[in-house]
Amino acid sequence: MKRILTIIIALGAFTASGAETPTPNKDRMVVLISLDGFPGFALEDAKQPVPTLRRLIRDGAWARMHTINPTITWPNHTTMVTGVYANEHGLLVNGTILRTNGWPPVQVDPKIDKEKMVHAPTVYDAAHNAGLTTAQVDWVAINNAPTITWAFSEWAIPDDPVAREMIERGILATSDVQDFTKFNIVWRDQVWTKAAVHLIRQHKPNLVLFHLLTLDAIHHRYGPKTLGGTTAMAFVDGCVAQVVAAVQEAE
Repeated sequence: MKRILTIIIALGAFTASGAETPTPNKDRMVVLISLDGFPGFALEDAKQPVPTLRRLIRDGAWARMHTINPTITWPNHTTMVTGVYANEHGLLVNGTILRTNGWPPVQVDPKIDKEKMVHAPTVYDAAHNAGLTTAQVDWVAINNAPTITWAFSEWAIPDDPVAREMIERGILATSDVQDFTKFNIVWRDQVWTKAAVHLIRQHKPNLVLFHLLTLDAIHHRYGPKTLGGTTAMAFVDGCVAQVVAAVQEAE
């Protein structure tokens, strides 16, 4: 199987080209990884502990990109997969803004189905419509998306098909995903990494969307250029290394 690994390493996402691209062959795998909260300046510092990212840059191709406005995770990630700005795809915050007819007058709901939340075609819609398989691990604005073949969500539970499959294979314990959202973000990133590795090895999706949150959470709490931030960069780099190894093993 041919493999293409794409890594987006900044806050959320970036504007994408609207140009049409050829439909990939069914023996091709594309993995899109978002390291939420990764500062661009870190790649210019040779002392940052990110050997996997540096190797991928050295051996592949890379380019500087920019966030859209608003510079928030969900709008930017949705631009990444649609190629349009927030005024077209409809995401302005990390969820959908709803009227409450009370106080406060609005609330943000992150769990509305993707079909009601994203108002533009996505790359995974295009892949599915072309007869390709798709997978998502902790991606955003993608709840119950009918064009995702395999999903391990931000709100994973033991009865989810992929989680259940991993439990049956001994990759996870039921307790690992019971009350999953209450666990610390480093633990959840580890579980999401296991899920991405499992999907790549066992199912070989043509398109994988994979999102890590530890670095974003650490930078919100402690700020960039802190020991916590540097440690978190090393951690997510290690998660990427596991995914890269899984991709290389896929046949």
